[in-house]
Amino acid sequence: MKAKRYYQNGQVQEIKNNEQPYKKPAWYKQAERLLKSYKYLPAEIENMKLDLRMEQLSGQRITQQFKSIVVQHTSVSSPLESITLKEMRLEEQIERKEIQYRKIQNTISTFNSDEKAVYTLRYELEKREKEVYTKLQMSRSSYFELQKRVVLKTAKLLGIPVPEAEQPEEWKGKLFEAIPWTVPWN
Repeated sequence: MKAKRYYQNGQVQEIKNNEQPYKKPAWYKQAERLLKSYKYLPAEIENMKLDLRMEQLSGQRITQQFKSIVVQHTSVSSPLESITLKEMRLEEQIERKEIQYRKIQNTISTFNSDEKAVYTLRYELEKREKEVYTKLQMSRSSYFELQKRVVLKTAKLLGIPVPEAEQPEEWKGKLFEAIPWTVPWN
């Protein structure tokens, strides 16, 4: 029995013995990774806040006095400075995670009902692809088109660059190309 490669556009191709299997592009993996991470971000943020609080409790008395005089250089000259810089780094990491969480939340809120169903089953409940398209009563090719649309939308809204060749037609072209009032008068 020969191995087969299934493409998201529905094509099926037999794989030769020395041929490499299909690999998802980096932008696709990055968008999927963010969709999968969404459900864990609240716990991760909460744990980081608890880490920060533990740091503050372990050096609270001296840290409070020092926070107003943070030195702006790269070398750490005292344990007090080291503690304060560690706390500041943790605060910054927490803020970055909270921003990431809100961005993914905003992205998910733009999904239509079909896209939301794919997102929920595939990325929240972590079902296998076959389970998802079976549960949604879709053909395999229809499911992969819908999943790609979810991932493409995620990439676009989160600012992940997608090569032009892999972008849908509606993304291509100039937005104000054919509007009469943008054409200069001659």
